[in-house]
Amino acid sequence: MGISKTKVCCLIIFLLATIQDVAAQINFGIKAGYLRSKTSPEIIDKWHNGFCVGAVLSYDVSKEFALRCDLFYSTRGYEENDGIVDKNGVIRDVKANFGYINLPILVEYNVLPFAAIQAGPQFGLQTNRTLYYDDVKQNDALFGEKQIFDFSLVVGIKLKYKNLFAELQYQHGLTSAYRHVDIFKTKAISVNLGYMFNFKK
Repeated sequence: MGISKTKVCCLIIFLLATIQDVAAQINFGIKAGYLRSKTSPEIIDKWHNGFCVGAVLSYDVSKEFALRCDLFYSTRGYEENDGIVDKNGVIRDVKANFGYINLPILVEYNVLPFAAIQAGPQFGLQTNRTLYYDDVKQNDALFGEKQIFDFSLVVGIKLKYKNLFAELQYQHGLTSAYRHVDIFKTKAISVNLGYMFNFKK
């Protein structure tokens, strides 16, 4: 028993309407920001200055809730004055920079028409790292074993006005920047500015 052309047409119309409805609730944008981090906060007091930049995708589940997924690049690390004695016995400052590709998946709850709170996990890949003694780049062999996978928890506050938004986020790292060395976990604060291209009132 075949399916009638009428049923096929109705099914196609239903699927197109569903896709259109879902697409209408998806917003795309970009963001960039300043990221201040500590990697190994237990032994290093100095904050590291970095940045983040990337893309934003947000799906409106309802008027109150949205599912947010970002894809961005960030720099983190640590700095320490007089942090090491080199092979010649000279005391030097240490700075380590780490680059990550990050994928946070956040739930946003609109507490006010112009403000939302955020929370969720963040997955990452460590793409590059650089070590400096007194601002002189060192051989990567001095680094410990790389931890490629990164995982953290993110909470934040977002303020929005039409296409623009600003957010303050805190990141609590659960994995170390080095394998087999648990203390090098990142704590970071970022201030981001963003623009949503297809914002709808």
